[in-house]
Parts: sequence; structure tokens; C-alpha cells
Amino acid sequence: MKYYLTDHLGKRNEESNLENLKKMMKHTPFNEWEKGSGDSAISFSDTNEQLIFFKLEKGVFIMQHPDYLVPMTENRMQQKAETLTHYVGGNEMSIPNNSLFSEEDAFEVLSIFAENKELSNKYKWIDLYEIEFDHGF
Repeated sequence: MKYYLTDHLGKRNEESNLENLKKMMKHTPFNEWEKGSGDSAISFSDTNEQLIFFKLEKGVFIMQHPDYLVPMTENRMQQKAETLTHYVGGNEMSIPNNSLFSEEDAFEVLSIFAENKELSNKYKWIDLYEIEFDHGF
């Protein structure tokens, strides 16, 4: 299945395998996501649903857009969340630290979406703003 992979600098390429995504996850240091748009995305031409993601020092954040759904486990949902800040499109975005993934787990979630156009059923996908953290709303 072909999908589009947009990097943090806004470069969008049509992809048919996962190698460039894997390279992006492994070899792009977190501070590179402070440049450009601040996020990356996996999308398809026939839907507006996409997964946006970015790497922070403490892990990788993933969110389904346009519904603002984040993948969580029961265990993570029970954790008290600290608020982290990242800039996306020049705007401050607050996220909970309990929503961050390791590079390996993030790659798994992203690759399932890229290959199947589906959200991983290994996680419960919940509205970002249902998580208790200082989101500013």
C-alpha cells in the first residue's frame, strides 16, 4: 500500500515500504523536530485521517488527526501525567508525558497505520484532552 511520509521539514514523499520511516525514527535526533514544522506525518491520498508524530528527548508522541486520538494503555492512563511542550507549526503544543513511546514501539504503531491504514488495536485510542494534564483548555 502506498502512503505519504512527510518529514519535519515538510518534505512529502510517496512511500511503498517502511525503510524511510525506520530511518527517520532511528537516525533523526529529537532536536531536529524543533526545526521546520515540528512534526511528521503518515497520510493517504484518499482520506484526511493521518498520524502525526514527533520525537522529544523523552520519547515519541503519536496522534491521529483530525480527531486528536492518542494510543494509550490502561497502565499509562493511570499514571499521573506531567505536561511537556513542543512547537508544531510555530505554535506551542502541550502533551502529557505518559503518552510518549520508545522509538521501537512508535515504529510499530506507525508501521501498522502505514501498511493497513488502521490504528493499532494493541492500544486504546483516546482523545488527547481526556488525559489529565495541563493542556491549557
